[in-house]
Amino acid sequence: MAGIGISIPEEVTVLRFEVKSNYRLDLIPNDVENNRVRLPIVIKDGYAYFIKECNQRSLVDLAKDKTISDEVFFELFGKVLELLSNVEKDLFKFYCLAPNSIFLDDDLEPLLYLYYPLFVEGKRAETNLDLPIFISPSNMSLESKNSRLLADLFSRLFLMRFSENEIDFRNRAEYVRNTLLMQGKFDLNHWFNKSYNNKYTFAECSEKYKEAIQLTKKRAEGFDGSNFRGYRLASYSKIGKGKLKPEDDFKETSSVNQDAYFEKKSGEMAIVAVFDGISSSAVGNGNIASRLAAEILKRKYEEFEAKYEENGKVTEKEVKKFFEEFVNEANKNIVAEALNQAEKMEIEITDTSVMMATTFTGVLMVKNEFYMCSVGDSPCYVLNEQSAKKVNIEHNLRLEKLLSGQRFDESDPMLNSLTQALGMATIQNNEIKPVKPSCEFLHSTLMPDEFIMVMSDGVIDFSLGNTENDKEKYFHSLFIDKYNKTNMLKETVEDVLDELNKQAGDNITLCVIKPEFTKIESEEEGDKNEEVS
Repeated sequence: MAGIGISIPEEVTVLRFEVKSNYRLDLIPNDVENNRVRLPIVIKDGYAYFIKECNQRSLVDLAKDKTISDEVFFELFGKVLELLSNVEKDLFKFYCLAPNSIFLDDDLEPLLYLYYPLFVEGKRAETNLDLPIFISPSNMSLESKNSRLLADLFSRLFLMRFSENEIDFRNRAEYVRNTLLMQGKFDLNHWFNKSYNNKYTFAECSEKYKEAIQLTKKRAEGFDGSNFRGYRLASYSKIGKGKLKPEDDFKETSSVNQDAYFEKKSGEMAIVAVFDGISSSAVGNGNIASRLAAEILKRKYEEFEAKYEENGKVTEKEVKKFFEEFVNEANKNIVAEALNQAEKMEIEITDTSVMMATTFTGVLMVKNEFYMCSVGDSPCYVLNEQSAKKVNIEHNLRLEKLLSGQRFDESDPMLNSLTQALGMATIQNNEIKPVKPSCEFLHSTLMPDEFIMVMSDGVIDFSLGNTENDKEKYFHSLFIDKYNKTNMLKETVEDVLDELNKQAGDNITLCVIKPEFTKIESEEEGDKNEEVS
């Protein structure tokens, strides 16, 4: 090729990347990963030149290609992680990354055209390349965590594939988290969240990604629950010391707590639900809305339970219909009661946002399968010894603006205002009419070592920590430590809320289910062997 002094066969082309004047070739590996990493054939006039086979496709193009299934997209990213982590083995460390440097061959195996430096132990890493993904190499060593690079790469590709709107770069990670939850990929969301917070090395990040993908597939496939033997079940609610006011002494206790919950189990089926009444209601009261919704759920569930006992099986379609019918009926009844309250108080409603309402998050279990439905911002988590994984999104103005690509001011106090709740209505021709809320629905599988829990938002809000991640970590540690000491779920739930109540400025409610299974003979034999060894 003219200008760089080489001839190019017809079946190949030339890639050119700008490297600028201080490109440090000595910080690039000479021999890595079976030629899956390509190095420049020449660097000249501020550009690195590579020979590339014409049939190779860029990872960026493949991310945008909707003829490739989402499952293949996630699988390809796993291969990329594996390649990048193998480059890092022993000698090198990434501190910058460029999505346009990654290609895939005919077999969809990744290749890296490496035109930027890597950190090498004992050598100063420096570059002034304008790369899209970059972390500071200061104080870096071969043991340093640098998974933020991979999470950032994932987020860029994810947006190319799934977002129809232009997302502000500052909100990219938050968009990915919420979209993964809406896709039901809460295991992958947990991987992304940890990676984005730089908790892994490349090797750890690659391994954790594989585990998340495998677990997501395993949940979708389910497993034989024939050895099911029952549910551990516990629910508890506290008013919250910081919530109480002197005038509350003159009220009935039930009217002070805006939270309500419902739990029931029988045979192979069980349900738990939390309702967090909106305390700012001017017409009616949050505790009226939450308790009314709990009563309606109790009645609807008993009807569903009787039908299940008659038919002997439950389908996803039936459970989704059950939840949707409950949400619609509860919404209508809460609106009707708010209008009744307004009439008693002789209040004319000109703004439906002042009417009483409540959140709702419920989980229906059938052996090891769970069906989650939520309206509002009451969280649901799947938890085991290692982690607490959030399962649902929060229906608020922040999410609405985020998904539509709107920019928003982080200091805006309205961002956390709910966009969905039980008790939604609109004014049409001077008449107040109910508006059916949107609800999030998920059908998945619990693994044998997992709990599933629903809670009011105060449980995480008043856990210790400066960030939501810190608070979740504290709650997880508190719950697991107390459960491991007693192996009694009801005592654990009460102890956890009693501890959180010391600093709680809101009502706090927690409902937990853990299905238990009888061990099969091979597992029991394995346990005995472990004890002997």
